[in-house]
Amino acid sequence: MAPQFRHHGDSLSGTGFFEAALLAGTLLPLSAAAGMALPLAMRIRGPNGVGALYSLNTLGCIAGALMAGWLLIPHAGTERTIYLAAAVNAGVATFAAANTRLRLAAISAFDMISAAFLFPRWDLAALTAGGYKYAPNYVAAAAEEPHKGEMIFFREGTAGAVTVRRVNHSLALAIDGKVDATDSGGDLLTEKLLAHLPMRLIASPRHVCVIGLASGVTAGSALTWPVERLDVVEVSPEVAEASHLFDGVNGRPLSDPRTHLILNDGRNHLALTGTRYDAIISEPSNP
Repeated sequence: MAPQFRHHGDSLSGTGFFEAALLAGTLLPLSAAAGMALPLAMRIRGPNGVGALYSLNTLGCIAGALMAGWLLIPHAGTERTIYLAAAVNAGVATFAAANTRLRLAAISAFDMISAAFLFPRWDLAALTAGGYKYAPNYVAAAAEEPHKGEMIFFREGTAGAVTVRRVNHSLALAIDGKVDATDSGGDLLTEKLLAHLPMRLIASPRHVCVIGLASGVTAGSALTWPVERLDVVEVSPEVAEASHLFDGVNGRPLSDPRTHLILNDGRNHLALTGTRYDAIISEPSNP
């Protein structure tokens, strides 16, 4: 897809139309099939079962959203979650068409085995390469470019997929493919400046809040000043885990007793906390 993105990259309308066409080709068939499920079930069940079907459908949607976002994806990953959902749907369809319990058990077991062993494994390097943003910059073959370097960290959570790659002796932390921090070059200088600039303008910064941990360099730089308490607000626990890979340049801020890691959304924390801060630093440097 990289040539197509490069071709449409200079036109907002062209890029939007190309992305819309990709989404339509991928999601419309799935959406149509999902939309037909409830009407078909109602037709099979008959008019007397409409209320029960609507209730089950509502409860299933709520339970599925909660389980997928908060349990399955963080612990099993998106790939296995999708395969599991496919197996469950196949099992439910089998149950609706089965005449005997033995037939149900046999076909359901086959469905689950097929989902577990017959589907090809996903290419995590390509999926987390940020093609939606970086494809126009690819110079090598699109199949080779995402595999440059070595992926040394991969975690999926409710806030996104967090990766750390080592490319040419440099580490890069990315969220959903978008690189948010590195340990070299201009990025490292910017991450330090984000802390030093506001701290230099304050006479005696004692209570400081950093929103967004990323590599931890900004938090570590803030701790080089005589602060009494540093609250680091990070929405993704996976980012907090990945930040330890940058301990060689960030000064190990999470190990400092003055640091308090708060796993929450930054805006929510500031709206609800009673703490007054001398400085509030928003770590993402590209608004």
